[in-house]
Amino acid sequence: PSRSSDSRSESGTAVRGNYGTRQIPESSIDINRYLPTFNDTLSKNYGEVKVKGESEFVKRPPDYAHEFIKTLTLISNHYPLRIPKITVYHYDITVRALPNDWNGEGSDNLDELAKKIDKGRQRKLTKTQNRNVIDTFVAQESTRLFWSIINNKPMRPVYDGMKNMYTATPINAIGTEKDACVHQIVHARDEEVPGGFGNFLVTIKVPGENGNDEKNDAKCEVTLREISDYYCGTLPEFPIDAGTALNIILRYGPSASRVAVGANSLNDPNSQHFLLPYGKEFLFGHYQSVRPIAAGMSIVIDRTSSPFVQNFNEDSLINYLLELLKKNHGKNVNQKHIIDLVHEKNPDHDYVSREFKRIHFYTLHLGYKKVYKNFYRIAQSACNQKFPFQREGHDAKMTSVEEYFRTQYGINLEYPHYPCLDFGNKKKSIYIPLEISRLVRNQHYRGKLDGDQTSIMIKETAKEPRERFAHIQKSLLEVKNESAPYREEFQIDIDNKPVRTIGKIISPPKLSYGNTQFTPEGGKWNMKDLELLEGNSLTNWVAISFASQIKNLDHFTYNLKRMAHKMGLNADDPVDSFQAESVNRAIQRVRELEPSFIVWVQDRNDELRKHMKQTFEVTLKGIASQCILSKTYNKMNDQTLANLILKINTKLGGKNHSLVNPPPILKKPGVMIIGADVNHSTPADDIERLFVSNEGGGRFAVSIAALVSTFDQTYFRYYTSVKVQKKERQEMISDLGEMFNQALKCYFNENQKKLPESIIFFRDGVSEGQFRAVLDYEFAHLQKICDAIRKKVKPEFKPKITFIIVQKRNHTRFRPQDPREGHGKMRNVPPGTLVDTTVIHPRNWDYYLISHEGIQGTSVPTHYYVLKDENQFTADELYKLTYFLCHTYSNASRAISIPAPVKYADLAAFRAREHIRITPEIARESSPPQNEDKEQRAQRFGRIVGLINREITIDDQFRRKMYFC
Repeated sequence: PSRSSDSRSESGTAVRGNYGTRQIPESSIDINRYLPTFNDTLSKNYGEVKVKGESEFVKRPPDYAHEFIKTLTLISNHYPLRIPKITVYHYDITVRALPNDWNGEGSDNLDELAKKIDKGRQRKLTKTQNRNVIDTFVAQESTRLFWSIINNKPMRPVYDGMKNMYTATPINAIGTEKDACVHQIVHARDEEVPGGFGNFLVTIKVPGENGNDEKNDAKCEVTLREISDYYCGTLPEFPIDAGTALNIILRYGPSASRVAVGANSLNDPNSQHFLLPYGKEFLFGHYQSVRPIAAGMSIVIDRTSSPFVQNFNEDSLINYLLELLKKNHGKNVNQKHIIDLVHEKNPDHDYVSREFKRIHFYTLHLGYKKVYKNFYRIAQSACNQKFPFQREGHDAKMTSVEEYFRTQYGINLEYPHYPCLDFGNKKKSIYIPLEISRLVRNQHYRGKLDGDQTSIMIKETAKEPRERFAHIQKSLLEVKNESAPYREEFQIDIDNKPVRTIGKIISPPKLSYGNTQFTPEGGKWNMKDLELLEGNSLTNWVAISFASQIKNLDHFTYNLKRMAHKMGLNADDPVDSFQAESVNRAIQRVRELEPSFIVWVQDRNDELRKHMKQTFEVTLKGIASQCILSKTYNKMNDQTLANLILKINTKLGGKNHSLVNPPPILKKPGVMIIGADVNHSTPADDIERLFVSNEGGGRFAVSIAALVSTFDQTYFRYYTSVKVQKKERQEMISDLGEMFNQALKCYFNENQKKLPESIIFFRDGVSEGQFRAVLDYEFAHLQKICDAIRKKVKPEFKPKITFIIVQKRNHTRFRPQDPREGHGKMRNVPPGTLVDTTVIHPRNWDYYLISHEGIQGTSVPTHYYVLKDENQFTADELYKLTYFLCHTYSNASRAISIPAPVKYADLAAFRAREHIRITPEIARESSPPQNEDKEQRAQRFGRIVGLINREITIDDQFRRKMYFC
């Protein structure tokens, strides 16, 4: 259950919702900085955004879609739930690991002991460890605390592994009185302490007040009857706490014998796993989640897979390291490559360090399993790495790690020339020899898979609909079987038959190219003999080869020119074409030539590509470019050349095609379409690795927000704005006000000093738990900017805003009931299939659309959720707009799975991440000073964000060129 707080600061506006409290900085809405033609008429102080405690989402319009060419029956992966009208009981759980040397001190006053532990440092337990302790506790107390007086038998409580426990009857000695609690010492199995058993202090508490004086909104009594009340219309909002309880109840059984990753339960690696190159593997499993849909409560079951660090015999780290090094050395990897890791300039050193920062290790030399979660660096070899060590009764002397482990633990190292791993920090090192370090088993891999690993995983996981749904049905039966004791306890049943629904196929748009108009079939079209609608000119351009085996580009440039002229793009000969002797010399040559466009060929090297894009687009103030991989170059044909021309023309500001019959909203004057996305950092990112501190300096991670917006009435050209922001637990676009200002400025300057009358805002990357936060924070920003302009500059400016969430990562799947109605080789749901009944929200306006052709595996429908609709669309108008925009993506001759502006925002955010460079100034800010408090840390992080944003700033005119395509 979510906890929220409400507070206000002295300036700006505090916005409350599930997102918590966020400041809307007044400086972010300073229109004067971005619309200078308004002659400084706006004040910086616009007052507060009025935010209601309960934001009202758009209710479903009374008219369902009726403009379609065909219907078909679809089978979904939603299964009906039968839920009793009972009350279940929610308790807060805290599990504290007592020190290994705890001697019983404080056991006479466990409340004070709990407070004492909370004030100090304590071991952070995993969900698996917490569950093991609670299972032991419940078994020990089955005849006392967890004996159901009502049912005269032991209770079967369920637990999420963190804070929440649910029971079917009140827990004895606690009941339901607010803040009532019980403490208990539990002796449970624990591999990480001597003897294999540890002591834990378990606290069970009725939800009430948090220790930090913030109100806890969670309730003890959760009434499942409220779900029925909601469907009957007597409850205005769906009871989230009841949904949370149902999820925990139904996940508890399946998670007992599986590896849990979020809402995914992966199969035991000992039963079946699939190897990937370079020390990785992946596991299959299932995803499950309870959802309210129009047909009633359902549970979604989907097949899922996830990468893991490979398990080796005896958890050998050396074997894992040898697999890692195969990436750079293939089968020729040997011990020397491990020994050479001590050299910091060795490329393997950085590669292995990055991988080690993503995994957990353990040792057994202390007599128990000691886990290390924070790898710091690769140190010198065990025989060469020395540190001051003082034995009892002796003076301190410099001692090697090899000698220390021999004298202290009786361990004679077999590989003393192997490097040590340092699990300390800048102030204090903790050296562990490589050969005694081991891999923690069943580790979910937190990094990004490379191309080879990804392609293998996709090949193994992409299954046609009937096969995927057979796996889903099998998973359903497993969920039912494994959750049976707990479903019986809470009187819940799951139907074996999936929910069926109706798919409505929308007619695709008619497209216009330079020499013809046509209506595509099957979600795709052939570029053969098609001419660009508006071809630009490729002049003053350069061709460069960074590929070792490609020395002459003359044949390529000739064919590129030939295809360009055929498609209606004027192309001159390149002003220069050469093989680069080095990266620096190539960049110097570009500086001398000052080209307006660059085409280069390279072998696969992501770092080179990122460096060149950053140099051309940021450092050199906006040179458009096109990168071609050597493997693509070597199989170049006319189709590949045509695809290149599509990208080049887009980056030159041309227009590849248009809609002949746009939807009604796009026929009106003054419409702006916006796509927005937030791209999150991962542990694989350089920027996050730099700011993960082991010295108490706090964890710094960034997100990149991108906003693209149309600025003409063709709806094929977009202006781009990107901003780096500190990554938050619930991600809003922090600088949306400023980014929206920039979009309005561009529109204003490109449209004869006019501003948009209608705005359609597609927001990607938002989970359902954040809908209200997005509405309360981001929509409020949009309104605030518009209100300010209307009051101070343009009295007539009151644009109607439609705000739509786009969820491309969802777990709802469909297949045609009759495979003969399926499309293509996979017999997938046909492109243009809309679902707006049965499996959608009971009241609010959402819909699923499969706009693309499913080429590989089962098609993933995109889920759209309308949060606000001031344009008052009819159902058909909005569905047609959504589907038609999926046909406007410039880089492809097919409909894509999401509207083009959403795809562009995603590409722009990804490109901005490639633009980030770690300058010396940023690196200096990465090191926290001694005794840094939270306020100082926040200020330092703010400076870091400012420095990074300065580094990725792109010239304003270049932002109109869609450079990221």
